[in-house]
Amino acid sequence: MKDQKGKFEVADGGTLFLDEIGELPLSTQAKLLLVIESGMIDRVGSETSRHVDVRIIAATNRRLGEEIGAKRFREDLFYRLNTAEVRLPPLRERRSDVPRIAARMLDGINRNSRIQRQFSPEALSRLQNYDWPGNVRDLHTVVRRAVMFSAGKTILGSEDIQFDDTLRLDSHAHLPEPHEGFDLKRYQAEVRSRLIKKALEMACNNQTQAARLLAISPQAISNFLNEQSDEPSAS
Repeated sequence: MKDQKGKFEVADGGTLFLDEIGELPLSTQAKLLLVIESGMIDRVGSETSRHVDVRIIAATNRRLGEEIGAKRFREDLFYRLNTAEVRLPPLRERRSDVPRIAARMLDGINRNSRIQRQFSPEALSRLQNYDWPGNVRDLHTVVRRAVMFSAGKTILGSEDIQFDDTLRLDSHAHLPEPHEGFDLKRYQAEVRSRLIKKALEMACNNQTQAARLLAISPQAISNFLNEQSDEPSAS
């Protein structure tokens, strides 16, 4: 049987990217730790070992601290991998990036497609205002699905952009617990204020566009801004 080169040998002298490291079973984690510590690998079909020099970049969407506590991830492997850590916020915390990322994904699909599609403003708005429980992979799935659903060159809003609502985050997860002294009207006013300000930021202070994002009237936006200007400033 001819010796088979594995991922580590192919990456010798370079970098190996390990995606979804948190999904590895414990048995595989033990083997990975051994390779990292010894730098030695065994070829499939070979009885001899060889040394490799590989830089590892690992990614996961799991909280590895919690996985370690639940005995689903090895603590020693975590500290071996965690030389430097880069935390990327989820899409729902960087919504302004969604249109650009989606457009890049669509460009990739267009390169292998006869029809060169583009997003309508309504489609981009719909993408930008979704929670994205599955993050970038979720976005990629929705973009590919939209390409399949679209009847023409332009990807429309609700007609083409379809979400899997079974994956949507619990909409009540971040609500405050009612307690003695809780003021519902004040809380509603604060949420309304934050959403309108965020919509204005996303729309570059275009009141009509901000109103469209919130499905309210431009007059409601104007009234809000007038209310803000009438409030006494803190001295």
